[in-house]
This record gives sequence, structure tokens and C-alpha cells, in this order.
Amino acid sequence: MTDNGSLEKRTDTKKYPENKRTAYGFKAVIGAAVLLALILAALSAAARLTERKESLIKNGTFFDVADRTDVLLLGSSHVVNGIDPAVLFEDYGIAAFNMAGHGSILPVTYWTLVNALDYCDPYCVVIDPFLIEEEYHFVDEVTDTRGTDLAENAVGQLHTVLDVFPYTKNKEAAIKDLLLDPETRNEFRADFIRYHSRWSSLTAQDYMDTAKLKAQNGRMGAEMRWNTESPAQHYDLVPPEEKMSSESTGMEYLRRAVSLCQERGILVLLVNIPYEADPDYQRAANSVQDIADEMQVPYLNLMYAPGLIDTETDLSSITHLNALGAKKVTAFIGSALQSIGTLDRRSQAGYEEWEKMAAAYRGEIMEHAVDAPDLYSALSMLQFDEVSGIVFINDGSPALHDGNVKHMLEAAAAGKGGECAGFEAAAEKDGAYCLVLDSAAGTSFEAYEGKTLEEFNTSFGVVRFNTVPGIYNLVQIRETDGEFSDGDNRLEYDEHQNDDVQVILFDPSDGSETGHLYFRYRITADLP
Repeated sequence: MTDNGSLEKRTDTKKYPENKRTAYGFKAVIGAAVLLALILAALSAAARLTERKESLIKNGTFFDVADRTDVLLLGSSHVVNGIDPAVLFEDYGIAAFNMAGHGSILPVTYWTLVNALDYCDPYCVVIDPFLIEEEYHFVDEVTDTRGTDLAENAVGQLHTVLDVFPYTKNKEAAIKDLLLDPETRNEFRADFIRYHSRWSSLTAQDYMDTAKLKAQNGRMGAEMRWNTESPAQHYDLVPPEEKMSSESTGMEYLRRAVSLCQERGILVLLVNIPYEADPDYQRAANSVQDIADEMQVPYLNLMYAPGLIDTETDLSSITHLNALGAKKVTAFIGSALQSIGTLDRRSQAGYEEWEKMAAAYRGEIMEHAVDAPDLYSALSMLQFDEVSGIVFINDGSPALHDGNVKHMLEAAAAGKGGECAGFEAAAEKDGAYCLVLDSAAGTSFEAYEGKTLEEFNTSFGVVRFNTVPGIYNLVQIRETDGEFSDGDNRLEYDEHQNDDVQVILFDPSDGSETGHLYFRYRITADLP
């Protein structure tokens, strides 16, 4: 309004400052970016939550120790269950990691090696060429010899191998070479595609943090089997000269794996883990010798290592070693690795993870002995030096006529410098039998009807065994300077008087009793 009261258009109106418009626009951009970051973080968290954890649990610790890994172990489940890094470090000081995968064919083993070498520079790579005879390399087209579709299971096993690796050029190369279907390939590039539907089946394990999940394996990628299964089928060895009649895709990828190591100055040791192999598998394993000779690398075909494993006590299935068999095979391989110059890392700074693993292994043996699920498994555990025990077989028990029981007791006694000559005598009379096994002293003693054990000194006390057929059986233990009490029977008769076998376990380190196992014998049509 002017001085004379008239209205006029203002010409001095302030414009909205340019710098303020820019500031508000910048804030909008930041807000959008923060929102996008939150959305991505939420998706990432959801992906981590819903993805299956097998790969992280088995191989997650690899990235923590890769720079100190001297030996990389590769192959199929034969290696996962058959070569124990705890034994390699305990007995030889070898810092090894077991990167083998369940069901891994040689193409998968090759690409596992390629991706692992992005993070480690081992002194030696050990490869088991199981399934070298296979022609396929696309995992999503796997079938067995009967035409059964195994692709879904094989893809799942490949996830366990590859999921733990970050997405890189080499992981992409592996995905393209091992998988044919584009949608399946995408699952490996962004595994949320595969796992987003798992919400309804999430467990407490899925909510555990990464450190706790990785600690669940605790065996540098290996997985021990603690049960014992006597194989239903035994195969005679074919001559080592019998081999496959043609080349295979598996052979091609084994050569590629060996060549890659040689290019990088890494030693290679080929190993065939022993098991009950039919003649065709034996011929395939024998064919590896030609590749070993051609590429000038050592090959240990342990099928032909006399007395290395006992298939009656050392297998968890017809094709897989148990922990006892793994200990024997690992010791053999450890000796071979030691001979080619692997370093002894025991007590060295930086190898505390392996030291911790080896210490835990000793206690783990006793834990599994106490938790043995069946009679055969319990008797096999008595072969470990970390276990002492007393085995009592009740009079009239069918176990007295089981050839496997007799064989397992003989193996346990032999490891303590004793024998089971009286087992058959007890069986003939259907009388009670008692075997004392003292790992700390390296001794054993047996007693049965007609051979009473009055006093046998052990690291866990003085043992007495008395039996009156059909009336009572006594296993008594007293301290060295104590006295036996006639009423003190260590056998459990209140609830277990009709059980066939009782096994009392002791810790050799201090003589303490750690467990008492009871078994009812199950009579089967195929009783040996």
C-alpha cells in the first residue's frame, strides 16, 4: 500500500534462496539413500537368516586360518569322514584344513581348489580321486547307474561346498562350469533366491551368530563318524594292474587340479581312502596310478596297504570310515606328509586353533565312548588309547556266539598287549566272560568260568572277577591298599541282570569311572 492508500504490485519480493533449495534436495537424496541402505541391510539380514547353514558350519573357519593352512584336503565324503586334521596336528604338527565335500565329483573338487587358492597358499594339496570314472560334470544333471535322479541332492551338496565362498570371478566360473540350468546358477550367485521360502522351517540354529555357527564343526572341516557297522558285503582285491578301459571326465578334472598346483609350486599327494569297494570301484582307483605316473606325483592307493584298516571295526558304513578308521588312515597319511617336508607347527605361535582342536579331540573320544549307540560301536571305541574299560558278557548270552563281538574284543585286547583266547572257552560252556582293558598301563586280562580273576592291578584299581554259573557274577574293584567287599559288585543287577553285555568305562588319565553301558543282544537271522 502506497502513502496515498492505493495498492500496487510489489517488485522487491525475496526469492526462495537457491542454497536452501539445494539443501532440501540434498536431504531428500540422503534420506532416499538411507532408506535404500536399510532395505538392503534388511534383505541381507533376511538372506543370512534364511540361508542353510551347512556351508558356514563346515567350512566357515577356513577363512580364519587360510593364511596358516599348510595342507589342504580335498575330495568327497571319504575325505570328510576319513582324514582327521585333529590327528594330523596331534601326532605330526601338520596344520591342515579339510575342504572336501559330500558327494563331490572331480569337477567339484577342482573348482573347490580354484576358489580355496584365492585365500590360501598351502605347501601340499591332498586329493582323493573317488568317482574318477564319472563322465558328467553338470551337477544338476547327476543320475546314478540305475537312472535315478540325484540332481536335487547333488545341488544341495554343491551349496554346502560353494555357499561359504564370497562371490568372485572364480566362483562365477565354477557356477557356469558345474551347473547347466540358468535358474539354478542364480541360486549360487544370490542364495536368497533358494532360501527365501525357509521362514516356516527356521530353527534356533538359524538365529545363532556367525562365530557360534563356525564353532559347531571345530574340526577344520572334517566330520567324524562314531558308529561302527560291520559290512554286509566283503570284496576281494583285484590285481592293481586291472584298470578302467577308457578315459573319463573325472580324469580330465584330476589332471587340471594337479596342473594348477604344479603351476603354483604346490606339492600334490593323491590318496585313495580304503573302504569295502566293489571290483569296478577298485579298477577306477587303480587307474589313478597312470595319471600319477604321467604327472609325476605320489599316489597312495590305501586299498593295498596291508593291515591298515579292519573293516569289521573301522567302518561306519560299507563306504565310509568311522573315527577309529580315520585315525589309522590319517596316521598313515601324516607319516607320508611328514616325509615330504611338511612343518611341525606344534607349540608355534599362530596355531592355537589347531592346538585347541587337538585338545578337544582327546576329550571327544571319551564322550562318544560313553554315548555309544550300540554294542559294536561301544566295543570299537575300546581300541582308542584314550579309553580304558571292563567288558562283561552275561552267561548264556548270544553275544558269546557272535563272531564280530569276538573279533572286536580281540582287536581291543591286542592293542593293549593281550589276547582273548578264553572267549571261545566261555562260549563253549555258555558261561560268563570278562575282559579288562587298561590303556594307561597298556595291559589287558581276561577271565571266565574256570579261570577266575582274583587280583589284577590296573590304573583304575585292583579288579576281581568271580562267577558261579546261573547264580551270580561279580566284578569288583578296590583301591590298591584297600580290601574287597563281598557285597560290592560293580555289575548292575537290580535293573540290568538280564542284559547281555555291560561295559564299564574309565579315563586313563586319572582312573575315574566315566560311564556304564548296558546292551540287550538283538538276535538276527544273519547272526555271524
